[in-house]
Amino acid sequence: MIQWNAESRVGYLDENFYERRPEEGKLSVRTERSRVGTYVERLEIFIKNGGERRNLIPFFELKRKGRANFFMIPCVNYDGNRWGTGREPKGTDCDGKPWIFPSDRVGLPGCSIAEISGLCTALFADNEGISENASASVFGRGGETVQRIYFSHIEYPFVYLRKFEYGSPIAEMLAFEKGEEKKFVCYLYAYEKPESSDVFGYGELFDFVNGGGYYRPIRPKYTAEETKEMSWEFFRSLTEKTADGYLSNMGFLPEGEHRMGDESCQFLYRRSGRYEIGWCGQNITAAEMYLRFYKETGAPDFLERGTGILDTWAKRRFPCGLLAVNFDAPFDGKARLDTCNEGWLLYKIISCCRILKKLDISAGKYEDIARGICRFFMKNYPAGGFPQIVYGDGSLAEGEGCAGAMLMLGFLAAAEYFGDSRFRERAADAFSFYYDRYLSHSAAAGGALDTCCIDKESAGPVLRSALRLYESTGEAVYLVRAENIAHYLMSWMFYHDVPFDESSDCGRMSLHTVGGTAVSVAHHHLDCWGLYYVPDFLELYERTGKKAYYRHARALWSFPLQYMSDGSLKVHGMVRMRGAQNEAVIQCNWHGEDELKGCLNDWLVAWVKSFQLDVLFAVKDADFFREEEEI
Repeated sequence: MIQWNAESRVGYLDENFYERRPEEGKLSVRTERSRVGTYVERLEIFIKNGGERRNLIPFFELKRKGRANFFMIPCVNYDGNRWGTGREPKGTDCDGKPWIFPSDRVGLPGCSIAEISGLCTALFADNEGISENASASVFGRGGETVQRIYFSHIEYPFVYLRKFEYGSPIAEMLAFEKGEEKKFVCYLYAYEKPESSDVFGYGELFDFVNGGGYYRPIRPKYTAEETKEMSWEFFRSLTEKTADGYLSNMGFLPEGEHRMGDESCQFLYRRSGRYEIGWCGQNITAAEMYLRFYKETGAPDFLERGTGILDTWAKRRFPCGLLAVNFDAPFDGKARLDTCNEGWLLYKIISCCRILKKLDISAGKYEDIARGICRFFMKNYPAGGFPQIVYGDGSLAEGEGCAGAMLMLGFLAAAEYFGDSRFRERAADAFSFYYDRYLSHSAAAGGALDTCCIDKESAGPVLRSALRLYESTGEAVYLVRAENIAHYLMSWMFYHDVPFDESSDCGRMSLHTVGGTAVSVAHHHLDCWGLYYVPDFLELYERTGKKAYYRHARALWSFPLQYMSDGSLKVHGMVRMRGAQNEAVIQCNWHGEDELKGCLNDWLVAWVKSFQLDVLFAVKDADFFREEEEI
């Protein structure tokens, strides 16, 4: 454990943003320390102003000799965000000034993590009261690595306003009256990895914050039965019968356009780019859900729509064996087929085949589609990772990134379904590639498709693949790596509730941000994509007994239920249909032209419902969804 003197590590910024140290007789500091976990100490910092009224920002810092071989500010900076071609904040500094990010962007308030020679340290703030409004920074100076927590809202040297746009800095000073004393609370984490250990140094940190005492879980607003009924009602409302056959629209928008609505608007189907096989559009999951609900209810309309969607997409099969991923895009040799969509298609069409076989309905033509996808990639990309995007003629469009991790998951499903070990071997080789090149360095690269940056989405299928490989091989290394990936994903969740103006959308709804997940280092808003890996975290809990996984999964599940409409929810003058909910929660000063902090966007998208229904069918433990269930 680090030996350190707390008082000597306290400083402050004055009104000119100059760094100062407490002066004798004017600003005094005392501290109280206590151990609250095996690797965590709690620090209470009392700062008293002995002079005249002043404005300042206190900070606490940890300095260590050497350059960090890894650092992180959760949700915004992963080892400098070096991967990718975007213009999001990169490195530790901008124009020689350290990046500072406030707690409404950082899931664990005020948190910075640095690892030097196997010793991982982290600073983070308490998640309530004055301490929650903290900001984080990590940078190198004079041969030392500095981790600093500022007890105020700072966005410096620029505010990241929206995708690749920047504005003037923000620094909110705290007023100290004459004789006033304020208390601030933060935590110090220190974990020294054993030399032979492959675990991530910050893993125990996220086990601690998910362990039961740091944050208050949100109680689910709806029961599992209510969620299933309402989500399915909305999801099937997206189905259209077109001249080509059944298709599921990507979602509803104000007048069918991507913008904020008002009282003069109505929700209409998205007008362009309407039909997508996976990702946002989730046509393949719509087909699967129709088959699942047909199996439950026997409603013939559900069978007709489920197989109808599959048959409609089969019309967009290229000679190379791949399927189009966007139905209303040009269908030619230069169509761009991303492997995030193609992989999800492979994974889910196998699920459709399983259901049809149980119903004694022929699945042969859909099995042929799955085999065709596998054959194409086995022939053209027989080793390593899969490409990001290929063209309809089978040639390579883009190679670098993690979107193809979805294909790895599809190959594992195909291996089990067809009993073909070659597919499993190909998936295992791809897993080694994605883990060694990306995830072992706490980076998931570009699975979100609309940005070339570090994100969380492409880590999801790598986690699930690790669990499936562990199940099929029994090799312990896959479970170790699954836990590492899970801890990486834990770093993307919010563990505190951002305060919102009462007049904002989130303020009027009293929305809690605990359980929301940051999108990527380029998109600083929250979503509920973490629903995807709820079943995987529950499996990890069952395999390891660590309650942190269970509690994390509960938070991920409960977060989006807060803003699911019961049919009466009105936002921006528009009533949202039953079961509908939007994609983005704008929790910080990163927003679009017509959005502000605390805003919900008006994109009522398909994927949220798809993921909720996926969880409901995957999780067999009914107690997990109950309000009173807690571990």
